[in-house]
Amino acid sequence: MGPQERFRQDVIGLASGAARLGRKDVEKLLERPPDPGMGDLALPCFALAKKLRKPPQEIAGEVALRVKPRGLVRGAGASGPYVNFFLDWERFSRLALGEILRGGDRYGSGRKAGRVLVEHTSANPDGPLHLGHFHALALGVVLHLVRTDAPDTEVVGR
Repeated sequence: MGPQERFRQDVIGLASGAARLGRKDVEKLLERPPDPGMGDLALPCFALAKKLRKPPQEIAGEVALRVKPRGLVRGAGASGPYVNFFLDWERFSRLALGEILRGGDRYGSGRKAGRVLVEHTSANPDGPLHLGHFHALALGVVLHLVRTDAPDTEVVGR
């Protein structure tokens, strides 16, 4: 599990305990706040309001107070009807850099089983070429060149 997924799982664990919800329920509700200053993941409390018969703002405040930072979660705070979770960037950076160094030249080039089809543009005889065709062509060629994720890769449209 990479650092991003580890953070997400830490948030799910803390939020499910603090909100008294199942892990799957929390996982469905989690979202990314629109502004990074608000946090790194957020739990909206609208769905809990009906169940608990309380305003979502009140629920968010109570849940945020019950969250005790651990793992990659530096802290949590309520912002209106949301509980915002903040990533411990120092710990996250150490984990991410360690993972990159262990992976070396192969970092990020996982091995996927199965077949991959890379389909990209070819000249359309029924219409004029435009800039979008060239963008798709270049992207398709690059994907063809770096096809390290699957041993059985077929390229269509060159």
